[in-house]
Amino acid sequence: MKIFLIGWHGKYNIGDDIMLDIISWGAYKYWNVKKIYVLASPSCLNDNESGRAKVIGIVTRNRIQNYINKAIAVIKSDALVFGGGSIYHAVNSCRWKYFYTKLFKLIHRKGRVGSIGVSVGPFKKEEEFNWCKKLLHEFDFLTVRNKTSLEIANKMI
Repeated sequence: MKIFLIGWHGKYNIGDDIMLDIISWGAYKYWNVKKIYVLASPSCLNDNESGRAKVIGIVTRNRIQNYINKAIAVIKSDALVFGGGSIYHAVNSCRWKYFYTKLFKLIHRKGRVGSIGVSVGPFKKEEEFNWCKKLLHEFDFLTVRNKTSLEIANKMI
């Protein structure tokens, strides 16, 4: 099994890189994941130890290549996961994730989509809340990283 993990990985943010390591371990152990595609330069990623899924960095140099690489990773993957650096609070953030979620589900009818260790909210406008709710309703699974996010997510589902 292969997953496409979208987050803020390989950008030398220790918290997000720790989440990547934890996700690669858990995905290998519990889901039998062999490969994880991540939008990051391979040189930014740690070598994986045994007992973890192999993390494959996908280099992006500009916005167009970023979209193309995301589409390719969507096609190659069996699951789409947002995690370790994803925060659901703004329209733009939820809108593009919703687009890739719909694209993934169109290509992979039996594929799974969800989030691991994310924050939900706070929202300044009702439109932000509604886009986030729309996105979360597409997910097969969701884990959040704090009590406030859990309370907000429970209101949406």
